[in-house]
This record gives sequence, structure tokens and C-alpha cells, in this order.
Amino acid sequence: MSTNTQIEHKDWWRLFTHMSEKKLKIRHRESIDKYPTDIENEFYIQAYSTEFVQIDYQFDISDRLIEEVVKWGENRRIIKKIGISQSDSDVVQLKHLLLGRASQFIEYSSKSDHPQAEDALWAIKEVFDVRWSKKSFVAPIFYNIWGWLQLELGKEGEKQMPRTQRHERQLSEYSRINNYKVLNIEYDSQENVRYLIRDGIRHG
Repeated sequence: MSTNTQIEHKDWWRLFTHMSEKKLKIRHRESIDKYPTDIENEFYIQAYSTEFVQIDYQFDISDRLIEEVVKWGENRRIIKKIGISQSDSDVVQLKHLLLGRASQFIEYSSKSDHPQAEDALWAIKEVFDVRWSKKSFVAPIFYNIWGWLQLELGKEGEKQMPRTQRHERQLSEYSRINNYKVLNIEYDSQENVRYLIRDGIRHG
């Protein structure tokens, strides 16, 4: 007597994927901070316990900002330095002028008819060209001096600090498994990163 045994087919890969994503969502929920914006369904996400340094700008991107950058460049040439530090006045001043919007300023200045526009571009180029040492103890210090600017302007061969890259991988994965659309990525001068995301929009 023969018995036909029906074996139920299970899609094990689908099951494992589901289990994995469920676990990932729980893990990421515990390691990601959310910050609301003024727009519905849009919010910022950051790696847990990182503090994004948001600077309030005194000047909009305009011809006035061109004049301020030129003034900054002229003042730098007057000061005679032996060393350089992230607390130096010219470093701090440039952050308050351009941090987070350096590329927008370069684009504006390159199209501007302002008579000092070219001088502003040359002033930025001086620090853009400074060599970034990759020695482990020097690299993070330089990031906080001119490195952030070089990264914002996409200097060839330069990339975000390892800690920032680690946070980016975490935020990207969190956005992917939750079907969030990444609207913008922002960096500060302290190796931190945040993603502006929108809920309710699937990737594809």
C-alpha cells in the first residue's frame, strides 16, 4: 500500500528575510533619533546621541556674503600664524559664513557679476588646496578646520571621516527598511550627519 505524502512548500528565504528586517527595524529604532520639521511627514534622523551643530547664518547667499568672504580672506593674509587650530578666528568665521552651504556659495559667486566675486572664489581656493593629512591623530583635527569645506566642495580623493561613514550606513539602512525617501543629507563640522526624510513614499 503506497501513501502519498504531501509536503508543504515553504519559502524559507522569504521567511528569513522577514525575520531579518523585523529584527533590523527593532535594532535601528533603538539607535536612531528622530527630529520633526515644520512639514508634515518630513523629519530628520540622526545616529543616537549625536548632536548636529546647526549654525545660524548672519548673511544669506548674496553679494553681501561675497564681500564678507573677501574680507575674511584679506584678514587671513594679515594674520601671521605658526600653527592652526579649529578654534582660530578665521576657521570659526568661515564656518559661520559657509558651513553647510559652501557649494551653493561657490555656484552663486561663479555666476555673479559682483566685482569681488572672483576674489571670493580665490580666497576659498586657498584653504581648498591645503593638503589633508590622513594620519590618524591629525585627520579628525583637520576635518574640523578645512576638511569639512573640502568635502562639501567635493575635492577629489577626499571622503568623509570613518565615524561619519558608519553613521551614514546606519541611516541609509534605516531609511531603506522603513521605505523612507531621503530628501537631503547634511553634515556639520563635528563629523556628524543627518538625513532629511519623508515618510509614506516607497523606494523605486
